[in-house]
Amino acid sequence: MKPQQLKKIRESFDMSQADWAEFTGCNKRTIQNVEQGRTKASDAYCSLLRLLVMVSEHSPLLIIAMRMQRQETNLKDNTIIA
Repeated sequence: MKPQQLKKIRESFDMSQADWAEFTGCNKRTIQNVEQGRTKASDAYCSLLRLLVMVSEHSPLLIIAMRMQRQETNLKDNTIIA
């Protein structure tokens, strides 16, 4: 996959590089390097992205659930979620 494709996929999930790194289990610096073409994405990472795209196309609720989870984790520690 080309760097532009990788970035477009991340952006389609409405995630920052930091959020995407946490979600995919990759280092933020790695995400930056891959998206800027300094590092080639591994086959495993590309496979993960293809799977995420395929699932999200068939289940838009996945994207909504991911956004909700991210919003919850972005709340301050002293905020109680009912």
